[in-house]
Amino acid sequence: MNMEMEPPSNLDPDLVTRSLNFHGQLLQKTWEAERGEGDLQKHNVNNLDFAIYSQRQKHLSFQDRGKRLKLHQFISKRANVLFDTSLIEKDKASPPASEPGHYALLPAFETFLNLDKTSRTQHFLQCLRPKDVIISSITHKANSGLSLKVLCLDGECARSVSDLNIKAFCPTSNLISAVDKKRSDSMLG
Repeated sequence: MNMEMEPPSNLDPDLVTRSLNFHGQLLQKTWEAERGEGDLQKHNVNNLDFAIYSQRQKHLSFQDRGKRLKLHQFISKRANVLFDTSLIEKDKASPPASEPGHYALLPAFETFLNLDKTSRTQHFLQCLRPKDVIISSITHKANSGLSLKVLCLDGECARSVSDLNIKAFCPTSNLISAVDKKRSDSMLG
């Protein structure tokens, strides 16, 4: 008789229950199809109440049903990682810092307004100051420099602008060399 040992269960039953209550019976059915009929009972998942899902269901579109099914399959297949109790223990071990100066960053005010992209772009460009830190992605590399897509502004006036498709250019003369010219001799030999 060939009996395979299954690794010990590390799933947090409360997290699994919350997830199932949120995603409803469709996740439960997908879970049982992926992991077996008795898997939820084996992990002490009890007291399922799909009231939250019933309230949400009114607002869920039929067109997104395929996406929800893929999400449910992902949750079921990756449950050992998503609901691992060791992750919760690590989180509880390091409480959030309550030192002065530690706070959540509030999005820029225009995020909450219903402004068109042109107005937001103009406002962003007016707010830019010398020495502001701009975070961007490189869209094109040429001998003359780098073409960039601005993603966000960091610092005192931090804001995300990736949806505005603001483009920038950094000429080669403003790029920092990858080799230190003063120490290039010592680096080569």
